[in-house]
Amino acid sequence: MTNPAHVKNLATEAELANLLPSATKEEVRRWAKDGRIASQATHVVHRHGRPVRIKLYDRGHVMSLRGHIEGWRRKDEKTLARTAKSNAQRAAVTKEEKKARRAAIKRIREESGYVSYPELFPLARAAKRKLLLICGPTNSGKTYEALTLAGKAASAEVLSPLRLLAFEHYEALLERGLDAGLVTGEEAINERQASHVARTIETADMRRHVGVCVIDEIQMLDDAQRGWAWTAAAVGANADTVVMTGSEDAIPLVRRIAAMTGEPLEVVRLERKSPLNALAEPVAFDDIGSGDAVIAFTRRDVHVVRERLLAKGKTVAVVYGALGPEVRRAEAARFRSGQADVVVATDAIGMGLNLGPIRRVLFTTLEKFDGKQTRPLSGSEIRQIGGRAGRYGHVGEGFVGLVNLHGSWRVKAALEGTGSIDRDRMIVMPDRDTVALAAEAFETSDIIQVMTHLRDHLVEGSETLEMADLADMLKVASAINVAGLTIQEKFSYACAPVQTRSGRTLQAITDFAAAHAAEGEVRWELKRPTKDLEDLEDQARQATLYLWLAKRFAESYPDVSEARAVRDAINEQIEERLKSGAATLARTEPWQNGRPRAGNPHQRRGYAQR
Repeated sequence: MTNPAHVKNLATEAELANLLPSATKEEVRRWAKDGRIASQATHVVHRHGRPVRIKLYDRGHVMSLRGHIEGWRRKDEKTLARTAKSNAQRAAVTKEEKKARRAAIKRIREESGYVSYPELFPLARAAKRKLLLICGPTNSGKTYEALTLAGKAASAEVLSPLRLLAFEHYEALLERGLDAGLVTGEEAINERQASHVARTIETADMRRHVGVCVIDEIQMLDDAQRGWAWTAAAVGANADTVVMTGSEDAIPLVRRIAAMTGEPLEVVRLERKSPLNALAEPVAFDDIGSGDAVIAFTRRDVHVVRERLLAKGKTVAVVYGALGPEVRRAEAARFRSGQADVVVATDAIGMGLNLGPIRRVLFTTLEKFDGKQTRPLSGSEIRQIGGRAGRYGHVGEGFVGLVNLHGSWRVKAALEGTGSIDRDRMIVMPDRDTVALAAEAFETSDIIQVMTHLRDHLVEGSETLEMADLADMLKVASAINVAGLTIQEKFSYACAPVQTRSGRTLQAITDFAAAHAAEGEVRWELKRPTKDLEDLEDQARQATLYLWLAKRFAESYPDVSEARAVRDAINEQIEERLKSGAATLARTEPWQNGRPRAGNPHQRRGYAQR
C-alpha cells in the first residue's frame, strides 16, 4: 500500500482529468474503468468508519497517454455505433416478439372458446337442463335424496370429490339394485354397460347423456386448486337434471352457475335430522372415550394422539389423507363396527366418509396449516367437521368440543352461525386441446412456458372466470419437462395426483416420465422394502401413481397387475400396523398442557396436510 500524501508522482482518479486536459471527465472515467488508463497501486482510507479502497495512478504514465486520446475516441465511436445498432436490432426483435405474443394470446383466447365458457359444452347446452341444489348441514340426508333421484332415473352419473366416496356411492347404487359402474383415476368397473356410474369428479364424462347427474360437495366450487372440476361438471354435465349437493354456503356459487348457463335453478333446503350442540367446557384427555372422534391437522399429530390413547388402553382407528382410500375405508369400518373405541382423524373426515355413529367430535386445535400459512379454522370448517357428530337413528344428539383447549365459545358461535361463499368469478383450468393450441401458437413444447402463459392470460380480464391455482401442477410439470414427450403427454403428467410435498413421490413421477420418453416403456419396480409407516405410505402412493398413469398410457405402463398387487400388499401391511397398536412414530413427542406441540411438523417433514 502507498500513501498518496507522501508520494507526489501518484494521482487519484479524481485528478486524472487534470493530467488529461483535452479529455472529458466521462471519457477519463470510462478509460480508467476499462483499463486503458492502468492503475499503479491502491490505498485504503476510512470513510464513515468503513474502509474504502481507492486506485492510484502514475502521473508520468498518465501524461504519456495524451497522444492516444484521439485514437481512443475513434474506437469508442465505432463501439458506440455498433452498440446502438445492436440495441436497435434487439428492440426491433423484442417489438416483433411482443406483437407475435399478443397475436398468439388473442388467437388462443378466441379459438379455445374460453371467452364463452358455457359454449365449450354444446351437448349440455342442447340438453335443456334443469338445475337442482339440495343443501343443508351434515346429517341432513342430502346425499341420500340425491342418490334416490339418481336411482329413479333410467341413467345417471354420480360425481364425487374422493375415490373413497366414489366407492361408497357405487355400493349405494348396487344396494338399490341398479346396474352400477365405477370410474376413478386408477380403475374402471363396468363403465360401458352400466346405466348408473359413480365417478371421481375429474373423470366426468361430458359426452354421455344421462337422466340425472349428481355433483356431490358442490361447495368445492370455491377450492382454488380443484374447483375447476366442479365448474366444468356444473356447467358441462350432459344431463336432463343436474342435482348438486352441499352446504348452504354454496348457494351464491350455484346461483352464479345458473346465471352463466341461463338455466332454471331450484333450491331445496334440508334440516339436520339430529341435534348438534357445542360442549360448554373442554374435555380432559383422560375423558376421551368410546364413540369419540378426535381431530388433529397433521399426520404426525394424529399419531401423537393415537399413541397417547393406546397408552391409556383405548383401541384407536386413524384417518388422514396420506393413507390410501382402502386403508381409510378399513379404519373407518373398524370404528363403525366397534373394534376401535376412538377415531383420530384430520379434516379428511369432513367430506362424507361413512364413519358411522360418532358421539362427540373433539378438536385438539382450532388452527390448521393450509399449505401456505397457519390460520384459524373458519366457521364453515368447524361446522363441516363437527357436524359428523350424531347420526339420525343411531346416536341421536351429537356434541362438538375441544380437548384441553380453551375457546368453546368459538365452537358454539360456529355451530350457531351461517355463512356463504360469494365469489365473483368461477374457477377454470385449461383443457388438453387448449394446451395443444397454446403450444402451437407459441411454437414450443415447453410445458412450463405453455402453462405459465395460459395461467396469466387465458381468462385475463374475464368478469366470470378465474384461473385455478396451478402452483402444484407447475411443480410437477417442471419435474417431467423432458424431451421426447409430446405437449399433451406432458400435460397429462402434470395433471397426475402427486403429493408435491413428498419428495419421493415427486422423484417417482420424474423417473416415470424420463423412462417413458427414453424407452417408451415404464416397468414397475419396488426398490425399497421397508417397515417404516411413512415409507409404506409413500410406496402406496407411488403404486397408485403408476396405475393412474397406466390408465392414460396403457402401452407404456404394462405392469398394472404387479403395481396393483404391490399396492394391495402395502395397504395390508399399513392396516396391520395400525390394527396391532404398534408404535408408528420413532419418538412420541410430549404435549404441552395436553395439546400437540407448537409448529407445523408436516411442513418441515413434508407430511400430507389431509
